[in-house]
This record gives sequence, C-alpha cells and structure tokens, in this order.
Amino acid sequence: MIPLVRCRVCGFITTEKKLKDKCAACGAPRSAFIPYTDSVSERRRRILDLNLHPMVVHFPQAFATFIFALSITPLIFKGYLQTLFLSSIKVLSLVLPLAVAASFLAGYLDGRTRFKKVQRSPILKKKIVFAAILVIVSLALALLTWLKALSLPGTQAAVLALALVAFVCSLVLGVLGQKILGSAMPGD
Repeated sequence: MIPLVRCRVCGFITTEKKLKDKCAACGAPRSAFIPYTDSVSERRRRILDLNLHPMVVHFPQAFATFIFALSITPLIFKGYLQTLFLSSIKVLSLVLPLAVAASFLAGYLDGRTRFKKVQRSPILKKKIVFAAILVIVSLALALLTWLKALSLPGTQAAVLALALVAFVCSLVLGVLGQKILGSAMPGD
C-alpha cells in the first residue's frame, strides 16, 4: 500500500510521493502533513479511484432536480418556451429511470462492499427505501410523460407532484450518503 499523508490544516490527503512544498488544497507548508492510514480497503479504493460515483449517483439527482424545476416552467411560460420545456421534461423523464436503476445497483454493490451485511446498517436500509421510492416514481414519471399529453392540465400537476417526490428522494439520499461517507469499514 502506498504511504499516505494528511494535511493537519485542511484534511487534504495525498501520497507522500505527490506531496510538494505546499498543500495543493490550502497552501499550508509541507511540515503540516502527518502520516495517514486510509480506512477504506484496497479493493474499495480501486473502485473509488475509477471516479464513477459522480456520474452514477449524481446524474439521477441532477435529472430529478431539473425535471422538478422544468415542471414549474409551464405555469410561467406559454407558447414556444412552454413546448421546449415540456419536451425537455419528456426526454429527462425517459432517461431518469435508467439513471436511477444504475445508481440503485451501484449503491447496493457499494454498500455490500463496504458493510458486508447491508441489513445491519440502519442508514443503508433507509437509503434502499428511498432509492426504491425513487425507482417507482421515476418509472411513473416516464410513463406519465410519454403516455399522456403533457399539455393537459391534470397531467402537468401530476408531473409536478411526481417530480417533487423524486427531488425530495434525491435530497434525502444525498444527505444519508453523506452521513456514511467516512464510515469505518468492517474488517479493515
């Protein structure tokens, strides 16, 4: 395992080999660094170093946020802009279930890698519940936007309600994920 060091000032972690005269994050002198032992297993670190997390996890959050924001716009805009925003909702709603399913699978596999037995973690249990709700809501949103005419007033209200639920689920999942970000890994 490559020796790591951590900046005492800002918490920045790097390898001893990459350490320069100053901290790359805050500019503290080299003397501010202390040895650091990573609590993440080497297997999980290799997975994390692929940097797939931002794409797999944050795309669905971004889609849910944009769908919610865009679902408000037909109440404000009419004509061409309304048509444009409704088309955007339609496209994002079609992609959202795929992104959510990929995120759900990646999160579940990550939980299994980190915690071995997912059922022991109360936070992971909550994440699974909110992720399942998000899967169902994203499928309903896709079906609603593609099978119904978005120009109907009742459909727009339903899309807005579903988009709000998806947005809230995304927020909750983000908060729960942040709570376990630095968790010690069993067996490490």
